[in-house]
Amino acid sequence: MQIPSLNKTSSPKRTTKAAKDTSNNSSSSRSDATACAACKYQRRRCRPDCPLARHFPADAKKPFSNVHRFFGLKKVLKVVKNNTKTNRERENTIKCMIIEANIRANDPVGGCHRIIVGLEKQIQLCKMELDHVNQLLHFSQVHNYMKNVVDVSSTLEENVVANMVG
Repeated sequence: MQIPSLNKTSSPKRTTKAAKDTSNNSSSSRSDATACAACKYQRRRCRPDCPLARHFPADAKKPFSNVHRFFGLKKVLKVVKNNTKTNRERENTIKCMIIEANIRANDPVGGCHRIIVGLEKQIQLCKMELDHVNQLLHFSQVHNYMKNVVDVSSTLEENVVANMVG
């Protein structure tokens, strides 16, 4: 009978330790699951009022890593905490920083400049094509006008000749 009583007293202690270990693990895994990418990168617990959580959710590790590498954490925090801008301006600034950092990560030499130059060349080619099409349209309109003038003048000549004969 003593053995069952020992088992009863010892098993709750083991269960309690296991339950504590499980609860600790679940709370730490829960905080890891909800931690933003910035806090995960810095290996710290993400606070509910984390300024970067909205911009860098937990699944955005690569964008944050690129932004951190290209701009630095201080500059990102400065932009996020800047009170002179509206929320919309801040959101757009962070989005632009993410886009620029991702482009720079894919093309370290050219970055955004290479894309801008390529787009400017495309615009120039489209303008040249539009000018060519407008020129063809103008020639076509002139040709049709001249054709109509010739048709009208030949019809007038026929009428004048018919009136003179008749």
